[in-house]
Amino acid sequence: IGSHVKSTSLDSLFLRCPDPKKYLIMRLTKANQFRIPLACKYAKTTIGKAYNDRFIYDNDSLYCSELIYNAFLNKSNTENLFYLQPMTYKDPKSG
Repeated sequence: IGSHVKSTSLDSLFLRCPDPKKYLIMRLTKANQFRIPLACKYAKTTIGKAYNDRFIYDNDSLYCSELIYNAFLNKSNTENLFYLQPMTYKDPKSG
C-alpha cells in the first residue's frame, strides 16, 4: 500500500483487515532461524525504495514478495528458502 517501501507495525496491518482468516503466519524452522537477523537488516535498508507495481524483478524498485525473497537470499550457496516464480494473473488451469 503506497508508493514506497515502509515499515508497518503488525497492529496497523491488522487494523486494515481485522479478519484473522485473511492471514497466514508462519515461522522458519529452527535450522533456518539464523537467517532472520540478516534478513531484517536487509529489509531495513529497503525502506524508502520505490514500490514496484509492475512486478518486474531486479530493477530499482521492489514488490512485497521480492523484498522477502531478497532478504532471505543466500548468496554464499544455492540453498535458498524461496524460489522465484513467474508473476502472472492467469489461472494456471485455464490460462
